[in-house]
Amino acid sequence: MKLFRARPVSLLFLCFFVASCLLAYGSFPIRMVAVTAAAVVITLTAAGAVGVRDPVAKQLLTLAATGIVAAGLVSAAAWDFALPWLESRIGVEERAEFRIRDCEFSAVYASRYVAEVARSGCLPKGTKIVLETTLSGLSEGTVVEGDALYGSLDDLGTEDWNARRTYLSEGVVLRAEGTFDVTGFRPSRTPSALFARLRSHLTSRFIAGAGRDAGGFASAILLGNRDNLPDTLKRDFRRLGLSHLLAVSGTHFSVMITYLTFFLKKLRLPRRPRAVLSMAVILFFMLLTGGSPSVVRAGLMHLLIQLSELAARKPDTVHSFALSGAVMTLFSPFSAASCGLQLSFAATWACIVWLSFRGGFARLVRRAGKGKRGLFVRFIRSLSETVILTVVVTLATVPLIWSYFGELPLLSVPANLLFVPVVTLTLGICWLCLILSPIRFLAAPVFRLLIPLYGLIEGAALRLARIPGTVIPVRYAFAPFLLIPAALCLVCVPLFGKRGRRCAAVSAAVLTVLFLSLTAVFRAVSLDDAVFIRAGVKKNEGFLLMAENRILLCDMSDGSSGVFGRLTAKMDDCHACEIDTVLLTHYHNKHVRLLGQLFTRQIVRSLWLPEPNGEDEAAICRSLTDLCAENGMELTMLPAGEEADFHGIGLSVFGRTRIGRSSHPVSAARVNMPSGEVLFASSSFNESDELIRAAEEADVLILGAHSPVYKKTFALSFRGGAKILALCADARAYADPDWYRDLTVNAPECRIVDLDAAPVFELRDRRS
Repeated sequence: MKLFRARPVSLLFLCFFVASCLLAYGSFPIRMVAVTAAAVVITLTAAGAVGVRDPVAKQLLTLAATGIVAAGLVSAAAWDFALPWLESRIGVEERAEFRIRDCEFSAVYASRYVAEVARSGCLPKGTKIVLETTLSGLSEGTVVEGDALYGSLDDLGTEDWNARRTYLSEGVVLRAEGTFDVTGFRPSRTPSALFARLRSHLTSRFIAGAGRDAGGFASAILLGNRDNLPDTLKRDFRRLGLSHLLAVSGTHFSVMITYLTFFLKKLRLPRRPRAVLSMAVILFFMLLTGGSPSVVRAGLMHLLIQLSELAARKPDTVHSFALSGAVMTLFSPFSAASCGLQLSFAATWACIVWLSFRGGFARLVRRAGKGKRGLFVRFIRSLSETVILTVVVTLATVPLIWSYFGELPLLSVPANLLFVPVVTLTLGICWLCLILSPIRFLAAPVFRLLIPLYGLIEGAALRLARIPGTVIPVRYAFAPFLLIPAALCLVCVPLFGKRGRRCAAVSAAVLTVLFLSLTAVFRAVSLDDAVFIRAGVKKNEGFLLMAENRILLCDMSDGSSGVFGRLTAKMDDCHACEIDTVLLTHYHNKHVRLLGQLFTRQIVRSLWLPEPNGEDEAAICRSLTDLCAENGMELTMLPAGEEADFHGIGLSVFGRTRIGRSSHPVSAARVNMPSGEVLFASSSFNESDELIRAAEEADVLILGAHSPVYKKTFALSFRGGAKILALCADARAYADPDWYRDLTVNAPECRIVDLDAAPVFELRDRRS
């Protein structure tokens, strides 16, 4: 505890912050157990019954326990009293008035806004909610009134997105839906609202001067406005471990302060006026970029550093770090569950860890470069420090990456070496654009400089992100038992002496190598695994097929985002980070929009399409062909009934037939799994003799609901030996009773699966 002997209050703040983040994921009993245990430690320490004689150690132990007690009480007040009281309004319907704060998305059929309560009989004024309505195009300050039905934030979540945690960290507590009318316009006059309008105006200037993509990128890294950031760039930066460059954070503050200090020194300003001006710029920048956790954390730390300059004291990074975390979780307890806040603080602490090693490492580099030119030594030192710092930050954040994302970018270190200087240069040009924007004839050529820079960044990110094996899955059962101890060894480095730091670093390295080795072994063993997963949402269905650790997604319906959401969420269970192939059994107009979104958010290698029938299908096929060309994907046309090979698994799509009164075709697909044949068909009547014969011979028969049913189901004279029969409600409701009797007599061992009760149906197999 040598680190905190000179700064005991920092330990109090740090324990409060860390305990707040951990207890945000616990229940009320867990919080009370933590409070009680910490209170017992305080009591025993005061009574001298803990066996610690060093008075400084006693003081540190008492302060640490006090921080845990305070964190437990604050967390309990927020999560176990305030939040349940607000959520007790779920299911309540009332006449209420809301003021729009922000628009999440707006369409003709539905829109979603973040709003605050202006008048309500059961919620305090100013309470933030998610408002769902059919009113589109509402701007900030619009007042709406209507009958609101309050609901849970969980209803907004998806298979791979915890909406409740995300919204709570932003201070949003409920969802409201209903029919509303616009009754007025009252724009907010608060500083945050005024700066939000300024941010929107500056974003428009960047887009007008540099184009939508380059301007959106510039506004993201300078203003924190990611609304116009291309999804492809978000995807590629995530796969390269560069997402921190797209969120205003400590890196951006450091660059800004470096530029500012350089110019202020050129103006020969004294130290104190320079610090005051820097604080004013930091406050302005915090308000301009919004209140994201990374912005507030970086802003508070830099403000504390400038206050140290004013007081003529040496800045204390550890104290600034601990105090900023404690302030944020004290005044916004729900933010403790924010992924962004946890990643920001973990990465910052990793930098503090690196500082504890830096002196010894610098001496090692100087010794190794003895006798060589100074420039070479400085270059090697700078390069080595950057590499090791990136590795330390990655290892310190791996447990959070495992929990939230489930994938680890292997190119993180070289990608940061390549992109950080370019993004830093871009950030400097963005500041120059901001300063010159009132003088348009001077700003215009500077804005245009952003276009080639963005093209360079986007092109390099796309090429690197599409390299196979760029990202590896880390959501294995054994991962937390290795990653968490490795991260703890690193984050505790500043607490140890010289020998302890060395042992902790070696332990972290050994655990990391062991994790990577076990991951490689599991990946090699799973090459023989074959997985089939059927997922459905109402009348829409599809399936996931995994072979040789490669993923194929097939849509059997009309381009349902819900089905693809469930299937992509299931990729985590298959330890996959990208999609090898997307297969369509038929064409629908929605496929163009759905696949356009999928291709920009996920890496997809190829697209398999059936032969189009008619001009309408041919037009959709041409649009999908253009999508493939834009995203650098392979396109394969599959003739009906012809078997294609997906990494050793045979797969074929049957010819499509249609039922009168419906534009939706009756489609089916066959998958030759190692242990038998799987036929995924519809419950609808089908006249194809080939398909009926295949259904009667299948080992696993799935009669789903993805095609229309008009009280005439798929007629089978069941004589086969199917081991599993999966049925939707339509198949059970309209099936011929003789069919069930034949099934009972001829296949008594057949397992019946209710697809409505189990929307996700899974088969796992091995080829050896």
